[in-house]
Amino acid sequence: KGRVWMIFPDLKECELAKAEWAGQRYQEATFTTIQAVTNYLATGENGNGSGGGYDAPWGENLMSGLSKMIGGKDGDAGLLGDQASLDPLVEGENSPAKLWLVIQPGNGGPVEDWVNCEKMALSSPDTTMVVINGALDKVRGGFSPAV
Repeated sequence: KGRVWMIFPDLKECELAKAEWAGQRYQEATFTTIQAVTNYLATGENGNGSGGGYDAPWGENLMSGLSKMIGGKDGDAGLLGDQASLDPLVEGENSPAKLWLVIQPGNGGPVEDWVNCEKMALSSPDTTMVVINGALDKVRGGFSPAV
């Protein structure tokens, strides 16, 4: 997989995008989530390890726990998405990333998305981060007050 990472707010969005975006250019990218990247960088394998790990929204914590309970001895029941949709982040292969395309964090979603994006940026300052549709449509459309 490539050093351009498509980073989604949650596992289900990553799973859906990977299935729907079947073009070669998309499939050459690394598909992952804010949680996977934040946790990967917090280990210190790539980045400086100062990120402190993923800050999960309370709803995600609740659903993750429920999914694990339902999964029983087999593990996660997949309520939040299919873990197989995540591409592995491997130092020397697709890591360090050259470009992070963070898709739509915070658009009606949790503030933790932005906190985790900041952690990512601080842990890997040499990687360019581009946030796509981070609720900017609401600012331009008049939903939110002008800055």
